[in-house]
Amino acid sequence: MSNQLEYEMRQSQMLRGASLKIKRDYVDLMHKLYDDEYSGDGTYEDAAAEWGLIISDFFIDSDIRLYTMYIEKARRNKVNLWEQQRWKRHMRIVLPYQFRKRMREYTQVPRLATMSIPPEEKKKKEIEDW
Repeated sequence: MSNQLEYEMRQSQMLRGASLKIKRDYVDLMHKLYDDEYSGDGTYEDAAAEWGLIISDFFIDSDIRLYTMYIEKARRNKVNLWEQQRWKRHMRIVLPYQFRKRMREYTQVPRLATMSIPPEEKKKKEIEDW
């Protein structure tokens, strides 16, 4: 049976790990936004689905509705948002603010974990002979 201190230590480790994963996703997204050659991994529908997830993960309530309407309009017009330079430029401006605004909702540990450059993700060693 664990005491309260052990429980809080394990909980802090889990929060830091989750926060680092969120930060890695955010860094990856920002790299994609600054890459003029990147045009998504699939069709306009895949791009719409990906942007829908990005908006729901990083944006605040009132903004989610507005950007979801933009995404739906692009999907209806068969436009891949990853290929739209205006959209990418706008997201480069808006996304960092939304990310920090969203992080303010959390406690100190996750907030601090997202403020530094995340360490490289550890690779699991796989035995080749299996």
